[in-house]
Amino acid sequence: MKKIYTYLKACAGFIARSKRAYGAPASCFIETTNLCNLRCPFCVAGSGALTRPKGFLKIDEFEIILRNLPEGITDIYLWGQGEPFMTPEFLSMVRLASERGFTSIVSTNGHFLDHPKDIIDSGLDTLIVSLDGVDPDTYESYRIGGSFNKVIEGIRLLSEAASRGNSRFKIKLQCVVNNRNENDLYRYKALGRSLGVQGIEFKTLQAASLPGGESSGVGIPNDPKLSRYHKKQRGENVILEPDYNWMLRNRCLRLYYSFQVDWKGNVLPCCFDKNSEYLLGNLLDEPFDTIWNGEKYRTFRAELNSNGRKLPMCRDCTEGLRRMNIRV
Repeated sequence: MKKIYTYLKACAGFIARSKRAYGAPASCFIETTNLCNLRCPFCVAGSGALTRPKGFLKIDEFEIILRNLPEGITDIYLWGQGEPFMTPEFLSMVRLASERGFTSIVSTNGHFLDHPKDIIDSGLDTLIVSLDGVDPDTYESYRIGGSFNKVIEGIRLLSEAASRGNSRFKIKLQCVVNNRNENDLYRYKALGRSLGVQGIEFKTLQAASLPGGESSGVGIPNDPKLSRYHKKQRGENVILEPDYNWMLRNRCLRLYYSFQVDWKGNVLPCCFDKNSEYLLGNLLDEPFDTIWNGEKYRTFRAELNSNGRKLPMCRDCTEGLRRMNIRV
């Protein structure tokens, strides 16, 4: 009920085009690191497009952030632009969040699942494992530097460990659909069932926001039903244009119910501010209430409400996409 009430207030602020949020956020994303062990071509970290300093959130800083979060928040998504499990004491951070009553969700590339019991005992609610293929060749053509077999073995061990206990812990597989794996989606579902996971998601590929991506269309599936974009001819170039629901074509509801924290404690509008360009405050030295409806946040909401998706970070956002995830 608390979550429903929080979202209703967020919707009210959105409909009113208010520069102030009427209530506290329902969720937040906390980046514990922006370092990654892979070099995925459509990721800002993997492609080298991430220009801000690299580093890790410390556990004492994480505890400060948790203490500073408002009561309305129920869900914490522990990822940003890097691989969370590379963070020193990461599972201790998960445990802290669990002890304080937060629902924790982590997204990983699956190369650090060697200690399944520790992961389950941390109190983690949901682990999303990115697995973008049904065989080594397909997977490793996208997850550059990764090992399909290592990820599969990690998932299998984790699933077996979870089945032996009475944990609420869930494993979900996530497949980024591209032109190399688009014909393997039914085989992928069969693979997921054989691994004993609790959910399988097919996510459309984000490509337009990377340098050159807007006009190249590289990696986009050939089947338009598997893409989040319309392809439009502009002169000699093919432009990728995200397909949004009409109400959110030039608006953003996320500014009223969620926010991103980078590894330095900076509060950002959302995870699409990948290089931390729009700093709205810092949870390590400012009370959250002064940030959420502070001057910088109010100005940001007002500008987006007035001018629409003019900022580069907003032009390829997932908020309001018709095809963020695909049913197979």
